[in-house]
Amino acid sequence: VGLKLIAILLALVAWVGVTYSENPPETIVVAKVVPQSASFLPQPFVLIRPIVPMQPEVTGTKSNLATFRNSDIVVNPLYSNISGIGIVTIPVTYTNTDSEVHLVNPPTHITVDIDKLATETVAVDSVVNTPPPKGYIVSNIVVTPAKVSVTAPSETLANIKVEARISLGSDTSNVQEEESLFVVSQNGTAVTYAATAPTTVAVSATISTTTASRVSVVNPATYGSVASGYQLTGIVVSPTLVTLTGVEAV
Repeated sequence: VGLKLIAILLALVAWVGVTYSENPPETIVVAKVVPQSASFLPQPFVLIRPIVPMQPEVTGTKSNLATFRNSDIVVNPLYSNISGIGIVTIPVTYTNTDSEVHLVNPPTHITVDIDKLATETVAVDSVVNTPPPKGYIVSNIVVTPAKVSVTAPSETLANIKVEARISLGSDTSNVQEEESLFVVSQNGTAVTYAATAPTTVAVSATISTTTASRVSVVNPATYGSVASGYQLTGIVVSPTLVTLTGVEAV
């Protein structure tokens, strides 16, 4: 009996060793995007800067990690703990729907940069993305309404612009269009978590030709002289008036 038991134990140890070598435990790093939609934060707070993805470690056997999906783990920041602006540290929990793998000491807190939403009235700038065809210019643009209400993080409101962008690459006559609004910083970078009211404006663009025309009297000019024994008694021009067309600056 003793020898038989020893043989069983040795076989079991050998089986475990073979299984372990063929399917060893491994650890991988996964990139997890932190949910950060404005709707997740308590009003009137908002994130100033995006939260960088987290990189927790996940452990399991080689075969289990082969079937592991990144979506099996969800990061849950507790935004409800936010009560003020500035650099704030909040707890993080995780939901793991794959029982065959486990998180290895994942971060329990993250740091976020928080501001409050504020609202101001801002003038709308008209921006011509594409100019009219050659021979035409934009002589006037009118935006209605000329000012809109902008809600954005208070830190950014002092340095923003609101743009109505219009493309006129194929237009040779006056244009009136409804255009969406874009909230950007002074250097043109899109401002996160900014909204306008209204969201669109009417843009009227006056397109003018760069050419001009005028009526001119034809004044004949003579060169040289008539043959000996003859004299020039008169010159008749028809038509006496012509229309000149060309570049206006000329």
